[in-house]
Amino acid sequence: MSNKKIYNRNLVSIWKCGEHYRVNKLTTQFSKPFEERVYTQKGKARNARKLENNRKRTRSNILAIAECNDWDLYVTFTLDPQKYDRWDLKQWKKELSQWLRNYKKKHGCDVKYLLIPELHKDEKSWHMHGLIMGLPKEHLTPFAYSQKTPKKIRDLLEQGRQIYYWEAYQAKFGFCSVEYMENKDATSLYITKYIAKNALSSVKELNARSFYASQGLNRPELTVKGEPSGYANEDDKLFENDHMTAFQTPILDEALKYVHVDGLVE
Repeated sequence: MSNKKIYNRNLVSIWKCGEHYRVNKLTTQFSKPFEERVYTQKGKARNARKLENNRKRTRSNILAIAECNDWDLYVTFTLDPQKYDRWDLKQWKKELSQWLRNYKKKHGCDVKYLLIPELHKDEKSWHMHGLIMGLPKEHLTPFAYSQKTPKKIRDLLEQGRQIYYWEAYQAKFGFCSVEYMENKDATSLYITKYIAKNALSSVKELNARSFYASQGLNRPELTVKGEPSGYANEDDKLFENDHMTAFQTPILDEALKYVHVDGLVE
């Protein structure tokens, strides 16, 4: 067992996300006091840590964008292998972005998106999960149980869920499923805790794009940061891991309780 002393550096940041305030309590562990650390390690181990840190920041960014915008739809997009190379994510994103720009001009609708690419089980082919807003309902077609559909869709229909497909997307790219969000906060959290967690494991390289978001989306605004006060309301908790605990509240005064009044950072 190592006798090496571990030091903690704690920081709280409060972000305004739409109508809510997001509180991030960060705990970073070091084997030396923070002011004594020297970053000299090179090679694969260092890159692996940087990649893991990138994933954590990305996961937090995805949740923040999800929370700060008024999404309507949860979507899953796939590619038809007879039309496109399912292995070429970069080309798919390029053509999808251009197609969406053309679609918005043609139909006069301001479609915005937050999309997270994820590898199939074959670890070669891509699909995307995400959130969309601004797409008129008349552009969607409900699946019927009598149609030939994947088992997952049929199971959802049997549960009484209404699942749609975007006919224009399917004609251009391939199969998709679309569902209206009944609980937007729960769906945003699901996107981050489960979809983003699995999808980010697909990111193998530093600086690789792990999500795609429209221009003009609302982004979180930093309200205050500082040292933690020790206050924690379990009813506000969104999620917790080894490095961060996230809380959310609609009340600024409640959010400020998490920051020590003498530990504010300018």
